[in-house]
Amino acid sequence: MTFEVKDEAIGIYPIALLDNNFSTFLCSQGDEDDKAGHVISLGSFSTIFAPGLRLGWIEAPQNIIQTLIDSPFIKYTGAPQHYMSAIIESALDLGSLEGPFASLRVTYHSRMNCLCKALKEHIPRANFTQPKGGLFVWAKLPQNINTKELLLACKSKFKVDFEPGRVFSAGGDWNNYLRLSLSHYGEESLVKSVRRISEALMEIT
Repeated sequence: MTFEVKDEAIGIYPIALLDNNFSTFLCSQGDEDDKAGHVISLGSFSTIFAPGLRLGWIEAPQNIIQTLIDSPFIKYTGAPQHYMSAIIESALDLGSLEGPFASLRVTYHSRMNCLCKALKEHIPRANFTQPKGGLFVWAKLPQNINTKELLLACKSKFKVDFEPGRVFSAGGDWNNYLRLSLSHYGEESLVKSVRRISEALMEIT
């Protein structure tokens, strides 16, 4: 969700928004700030540094941070991972995470470009906006295409997988949407996967 959309939502509903968008750290075109102070950002080092690192942080307006600091849970139990918290604090102070982040941004930016180029070339019916960063691409297919049925064809015959939009909808909508991931696959595999999805599309339509 962009901050333009967040600001619009806040204008309609006077509430704070929880943002669990780790991909901000993987953006290759700069960062955005919540200058209005309505967004509470939740982050986890397990998604951007090491999968087994169960440690995170909260970025929020000062009054919300102070409320959390004054809470009985923080006062009487403190951080649940004192040792690991100290290690990460030292790593941040030393700038040890800047190199890995920079490398990830280059890698994922290249994969993102490759995946989006393949979508345009092999599935021109797919409507999508190329993200500035992150690990996923959302695409909208024509209304008559059910991506759950497409997924069945892709898995059974073409050995390729994706997430159909319906699984992300509380109301069972988004039947013609799909989400593609680029985190675990190289550029050659991404292109092959898009080609296979295109072949599956031709079979069911």
